[in-house]
Amino acid sequence: PQGISSLFSSLKVVRLLRLGRVARKLDHYIEYGAAVLVLLVCVFGLAAHWLACIWYSIGDYEVIDEDRNTIRTDSWLYMLGDTIGSPYRFNASAGRWEGGPTKDSVYITSLYFTMTSLTSIGFGNIAPTTDGEKIFAVAMMMIGSAQLKQMARCFVFYRNNVMNVSCKDNCRSNFLMNKGALLYATIFGNVTTIFQQMYANTNRYHEMLNSVRDFLKLYQVPKGLSERVMDYIASTWSMSHGIDTEKVLQICPKDMRADICVHLNRKVFKEHPAFRLASDGCLRALAMEFQTIHCAPGDLIYHAGESVDSLCFVVSGSLEVIQDDEVVAILGKGDVFGDVFWKEVTLAQACANVRALTYCDLHVIKRDALQKVLEFYTAFSNHFSRNLLLTYNLRKREDYICYISGHILYSPIYLYSGQIGHFGLDTTAAAITQYTLQSICDYGTVFLLLIYAQVLIPN
Repeated sequence: PQGISSLFSSLKVVRLLRLGRVARKLDHYIEYGAAVLVLLVCVFGLAAHWLACIWYSIGDYEVIDEDRNTIRTDSWLYMLGDTIGSPYRFNASAGRWEGGPTKDSVYITSLYFTMTSLTSIGFGNIAPTTDGEKIFAVAMMMIGSAQLKQMARCFVFYRNNVMNVSCKDNCRSNFLMNKGALLYATIFGNVTTIFQQMYANTNRYHEMLNSVRDFLKLYQVPKGLSERVMDYIASTWSMSHGIDTEKVLQICPKDMRADICVHLNRKVFKEHPAFRLASDGCLRALAMEFQTIHCAPGDLIYHAGESVDSLCFVVSGSLEVIQDDEVVAILGKGDVFGDVFWKEVTLAQACANVRALTYCDLHVIKRDALQKVLEFYTAFSNHFSRNLLLTYNLRKREDYICYISGHILYSPIYLYSGQIGHFGLDTTAAAITQYTLQSICDYGTVFLLLIYAQVLIPN
């Protein structure tokens, strides 16, 4: 009965074949580097455990000759017992051999031997001496030989399709000649791939920075501009993590790409009433034409005198509009600037500079792209024309009105001229300051208005 019970217990090992399912799905989860790395180490440890059990079974079977009732002094178990001070002893009264190393010591030593063999280290203090031990050691060396490290590297390159044909042919030959080496090559090949992926983005980032530094140095770009370039690259990378959005979108089919674009521009579509009556098809067509622009502090989005060919929606950050060296507007989240070119025939020239005060994200759509969508969706075009209000129109000069993130204030020149009294408002600096603090949305611009109230407005 005990033998039958042991047999059924041994059959449970067949369940371990389910690990093949894990191996088949490993490529789908390879991006989770830490988890896969832990899994691979566990698989390697499990394989070492199985081999350690086989190594112990060989030694336990060969150390004592049951037919002759003798012991083999060249067995690794016998030498281990002598080394640790637990030798085998013959019990004359019982007529059998007793003693030897403990089970714990035997297992630890077996695992130590298999680990050193699989990793091709092999210190030699535990060595095979009998025929059975040598045959098993040969199999171990086929799994963990040093030359298979090159095979593991070939395995990684083959997966990434970055090696030439001759290297592929060599790898195929190695796989055919060393089928037992697939465990080592697969596990450590995947570990190498994981580490490469973990540092791929970091390496790409530093390579890009080095290229930009060399460019700036070669063409002797001024220090101030160089610092702006480096700051822009660092801030953009920190937000995008090196992901090329356009490249990802090109991979997707058209329908999926449109859905992704609608999601990326959802803030613009939800915040502005002009898009509320747009159909799904219209929103998808518009979303495909939008572009996202990241601006660093000091970047000029528009220069005075250049053509206004885009409509810009501010998603985050703050910008200032400068006209005649005077700040006439502060734009923030939810504001829109550009030109109402769907109502105009000619292309406008910007009457002011638009400069980023903080890091900004703008969603921009070109004039031609917007007009194409409006011409196709006529019903939406009428609703869009009536409901889209520009926070600042770059076509028209604003002499007296100052926009502060969606709130209309009066410009310092207008206040200084005393014309504000026509509206029945308090012209004292305290009153203007209080009104400014209540009206302003972007707290980063408070200092500008305080200067205006204290310096340019008389008490």
